Amino acid sequence: MKKISITIGVILVIVILLVSLNQDDSKKSKEKDSLLISPQKEVSIVLVDKTELSNPGFIAVHEVINGQPGQILEISQYLDIGTHENVIIPLEEMRGSKTLDISGGFPITNEIVVVVYLDDGDEGFNPNIDSILQENGNVLAKYIETGESVPISAIVPGSQEKVNDAAITISYTDKGFAPKSVEINQGDTVEFVNQSRRLMWVASNNHPAHDILSTFDQFYTAGSGESWQYTFDQKGEWKYHDHVNASRKGTIIVR
Repeated sequence: MKKISITIGVILVIVILLVSLNQDDSKKSKEKDSLLISPQKEVSIVLVDKTELSNPGFIAVHEVINGQPGQILEISQYLDIGTHENVIIPLEEMRGSKTLDISGGFPITNEIVVVVYLDDGDEGFNPNIDSILQENGNVLAKYIETGESVPISAIVPGSQEKVNDAAITISYTDKGFAPKSVEINQGDTVEFVNQSRRLMWVASNNHPAHDILSTFDQFYTAGSGESWQYTFDQKGEWKYHDHVNASRKGTIIVR
């Protein structure tokens, strides 16, 4: 009888351990990254209420200009796996979402957002190596002013759908952009096609800040045979270059 009792006891212990392990695995499978931020207006310090990370990374403060990816303004400290509360990200100056009207009748909306990046393993931030956290076609990003989620097209360069009826196509060859200067109407879309043996990164002047028309920036490189499109909503004469090889230049004149 003692042997039977011991055997039953051992079996029960094994069953309990298996159930416990399954529950732990179930909990782990349900773990999801999250980001919570209370609405904030014009601020010099961005406060992230809470973030839960299943992988280490960073929280970056981004610009979104007219719904398109803008520059990275600041980065949080390195965040390890787990829950982080009251993450503070100081800015160099007061910033907030706002709309400007320049050149008489052209509104530019500049919004500020926070975005989660996954670390590549070196515990140092590098936007060319660390990847934006994406899941099921979404990004983990929030508008600072509202606390609402940000669409992937406003964060991930090149995620915007192509406009198939581009008004003009500019080829990027081993000798540079062709044609080097084009004239289009306001609202027209230009497609840049890489026909060279090098990488292509189209961006507005000045190099390397790309601050003349900050949304006119590919923000990533396109290989041979790949293309990138940009819709010019603002009138003006916009000089640009290849960020990878800044001696390659061109001009878009928008009427």
